Amino acid sequence: MAAPEQYREKELDNCTLIKAVLMLAVCLGHCANFWTGGWFNVVTPKYQSDTLILISQWLNSFHIYCFVLISGYLYSYNQKECGKYSTYRTFVTKKAKRLILPYVFVAISFVIPIESFLYDYSLDQIIEKWVLCESPSHLWFLWMLFWLFIIIWPLTRKLSNDWVAIVISAMSYIIGTLGGAYIPNYFCIFTSLSYVPFFVIGMKLREKQNWFIRKVPLIIYCVLYIICFMAWSYFLDGINSIDKIIYIGLGLALHIIGAISAFFLFQRLANIITWKQSKLWGFLAKRSMMVYLYHQQLIYFSILWFNGLVPPFLNFLLNFGVALGGALMISSILLKFRYTRIFFGNKN
Repeated sequence: MAAPEQYREKELDNCTLIKAVLMLAVCLGHCANFWTGGWFNVVTPKYQSDTLILISQWLNSFHIYCFVLISGYLYSYNQKECGKYSTYRTFVTKKAKRLILPYVFVAISFVIPIESFLYDYSLDQIIEKWVLCESPSHLWFLWMLFWLFIIIWPLTRKLSNDWVAIVISAMSYIIGTLGGAYIPNYFCIFTSLSYVPFFVIGMKLREKQNWFIRKVPLIIYCVLYIICFMAWSYFLDGINSIDKIIYIGLGLALHIIGAISAFFLFQRLANIITWKQSKLWGFLAKRSMMVYLYHQQLIYFSILWFNGLVPPFLNFLLNFGVALGGALMISSILLKFRYTRIFFGNKN
């Protein structure tokens, strides 16, 4: 059995692989979202599929939440163990270059032209969606992460106290959930607040190797996840206020348990496979964020091409092939040129 420090280093190392796997899970989830209704409403599914709805709900219940958890885990490592992020202004500048700069580039050069063509957006709608960033397609993820880092940095010392961390996480989640429902969510600030609990859990996982969260067997997490998922699905279509409150509460529990379960499960799998020696995983890991940035609009075209021509599950697989293959091709082209590499934090 590996020594504690060796295990910590291995766990840290595995996060590179897990982030790539989670990005693929996001892409897969989006490939199935069409059958849930309302995700891409330019056309409607010619053939419905309850299986793909279930796949979409399952993947969406943990992938982004686990990614945010790992972001908190890595933040804690870099900030507390490596001594990085000592100056707030420098920290904000680096995160803006890492997250907002690619947002601007991808939105202007790729997302806005394609979505404006497909949806025939007016100038006012474009300003609201992508300039004020109220609903900037899948690029909300970049703003969410950016604000998370900006919010967490001044609170880092206070979050060392578990009770303070619980209070801050709970308040952030409530404000984010209620604010996003009743106030314009400009620059995705309310969305970001609702993800604070997952970031904090990730920080605690890195800081506290004897934390009770680590002592629960993985099988217990999996059972709890299944129970929460079934209960959450039951209240999904609730119409009265009590059902909706229960649904929101179950959703939070589901996402927390799902994120923790996925983290520990993928850690185990990463310890089994020799992924560091794999050129394929190295290739994907380097491009995972760019795959996320470019995949969604490619899925739109795949849906337009194949909807009704092939069975739903084959359509789902074709969506994934088009999205992954196209995004990898675009990322490989952009990474060849010095001036486009700058937009993705790669100057070499």
